[in-house]
Amino acid sequence: MHAISTIHSFLNGIINSFRIDLHKVIHELFLLTEFRVGQAMEDEKEYKKREHERYKKAYGKYADKAYHILKIKEDKVLGKPMYDKDPQAANAVLNEKIKQLNISVLEHIKKTSPQKVRYNETAFDSFRDLSFGHDGLVKLSVSLMCERKKLRKILADKYDYIFVDEYQDTSPDIVKAFLDFVVKDQDIVFGFFGDSMQGIYEDGVGDLDCYVQAKAIKKINKEDNYRCSEQVVKIINNLRDDELEQNVAFKTRENGDLETLADRQGRVKLVYSVCDDKPTQHSPREDKELYLKKLNKLIEVARGIDSYKMLMLTNKAVASEAGFSQLYEIFNSRFGQATNENLEKLLAICHFAELYELYEDYENKRYAKVIRFVKKSGFVLDSVFHKDELLAAFKGVFELNSPAHLAIHEAFKLKLLKQSDSYERFMRRREEFFEGIKGNPRYAAFKDQYVSGFDSLSKLSKTGFDIDEYEFGDLERDVRRELFYNEYFGGKITLGEVFKYYDYLSEKTNFITMHKTKGSGIENVLVVADEFFWRDYKFGNVFSQGNVTSENRKIMYVACSRAIKNLTCVRIMSTEESSSIKDYFNEIEYVHLD
Repeated sequence: MHAISTIHSFLNGIINSFRIDLHKVIHELFLLTEFRVGQAMEDEKEYKKREHERYKKAYGKYADKAYHILKIKEDKVLGKPMYDKDPQAANAVLNEKIKQLNISVLEHIKKTSPQKVRYNETAFDSFRDLSFGHDGLVKLSVSLMCERKKLRKILADKYDYIFVDEYQDTSPDIVKAFLDFVVKDQDIVFGFFGDSMQGIYEDGVGDLDCYVQAKAIKKINKEDNYRCSEQVVKIINNLRDDELEQNVAFKTRENGDLETLADRQGRVKLVYSVCDDKPTQHSPREDKELYLKKLNKLIEVARGIDSYKMLMLTNKAVASEAGFSQLYEIFNSRFGQATNENLEKLLAICHFAELYELYEDYENKRYAKVIRFVKKSGFVLDSVFHKDELLAAFKGVFELNSPAHLAIHEAFKLKLLKQSDSYERFMRRREEFFEGIKGNPRYAAFKDQYVSGFDSLSKLSKTGFDIDEYEFGDLERDVRRELFYNEYFGGKITLGEVFKYYDYLSEKTNFITMHKTKGSGIENVLVVADEFFWRDYKFGNVFSQGNVTSENRKIMYVACSRAIKNLTCVRIMSTEESSSIKDYFNEIEYVHLD
């Protein structure tokens, strides 16, 4: 007898009945930590700038919670000149406010029945009804496993063995709870299956090397590769940074026969060009556009007439091809290098991820999931009349040409979605921002100049506008924030465009993002090994001799290992990098780009 579940279902099954214990630790999700001064730096000017940024972030978190919990509207955060006059005093005032807020949090929890504490099966924790989401579930489960021996004993009594699949993506806190606490005083065996080379998510444990070295677990290498062709296996072995070398392993066909090596043949090819002065993120726009034209030409040569799924970092061209160009441009103008993480995060906060999931379940006739979801959101469904109401609600909300945020508001109104605390805080921050800039003549004067093209400190200073670099930075952020809010919540972005973005993330297009590129095998893969001016990615030397970070090597490994049969890699590289690519590829095509 065995059970298979997601990590969240498993953890909830363990702690769900421990309501009193959960009630004692749930404050961990809602208390704020006091502000602490950062480590000193040699550059005092840079240190003061960094400390004010940290203070602003801490103050913002406090102000959000103060309004949500106490309904207190705090004053606008101190600007850098005021903060620099007496940072110790400002920090002390903030910490006193945090202390009082935490007291109120604890009082609210104390007054709430332990029986109301529950897992809400969403991405959000809710202070209002004292429920916790996916991340909160992990945090509280770890807390209880580490602190409650009784819980560890129940776990061991229920299971002789616990196997964790894709361990590299598992929270390091969960691994710690299992191996540093449960195993220490219980008779239970843990098995971890996965591949450290696929540990590309920041919140995953990545590898278990420290536990292997401490002899807490035994490492068993698995050389078998049942997915890839012989040629693809060879290239991904070259990309690995450990001692493991995979071999082609044969699957059993439906008729019972075993595959042969002839069945697992494919093709691996590099199509490249040379450029020794590649633009960077700070290069002029014209240089970037010229470079991208060359790269697109190289991609067209590589594609030929074959049918490929293309893996690359998300960029403007991909967004256009996949149908969410306006959405991407709005976020890119606001967040720049942090576009992708903020795009996914803010859409989720605004419940678009949930609405897309509901839409997909409805369109694919997964009605049991649909009913369960809307009931959880508060929709009453106990008669044929209510079912007709639900169908009418779906017809109204899922109008793909309607403004995206209008659809969200309708979904709230019709109780297809339930507003989260995170959404309410986000909307409150937007409201407070507009209140803060309203009637501010200094901001209005700066904005007029900035949107007229004087969008750098040097350009603005030449007009006689008296401003220093710190005020320029603050006002520029405010202008970009206002423009973002106006465009994001305006009518330009349709629900259909937002859903196109989620289609892209769900790999329903010919373009697949390399930001999160794990998934099932694909017959023919074209990997575009270009950074597209992203600062966090450096693919230089990934296909040749030379230094490359583990993070960048792993991203390329995961992308290439998705190819079942044929793999084509595309890269514009330096002359030095091109000198050793023959060590990786047998088939190479050089393309001269004018």
